[in-house]
Amino acid sequence: MEKILFIIAVFLITSCIAILKAKNFKETWKFAIKWVFGLFALFALNFFNEAFLFELLDWNGTNKNDWVFVLWWGLVFSWFIYGFGMLFRKLREK
Repeated sequence: MEKILFIIAVFLITSCIAILKAKNFKETWKFAIKWVFGLFALFALNFFNEAFLFELLDWNGTNKNDWVFVLWWGLVFSWFIYGFGMLFRKLREK
């Protein structure tokens, strides 16, 4: 749970700093909202998998669901790198 809270904090802090420094505030704000919403969508997908899908397939507490978590963390990392890169690019625009 601490990892999830840490990731949320990093996303929110990064997006807030980018928004405050942006020259085109409105456009950057819209992108940051979409970026953070995407993070929450990824977490909702993870919670759905753990609560329903893994229970249905009897994968909870086994090694069968490890590939799902590797894929999920890869998606979270990719989403973070994509969003951070886009926010950085928007900050550098004149």
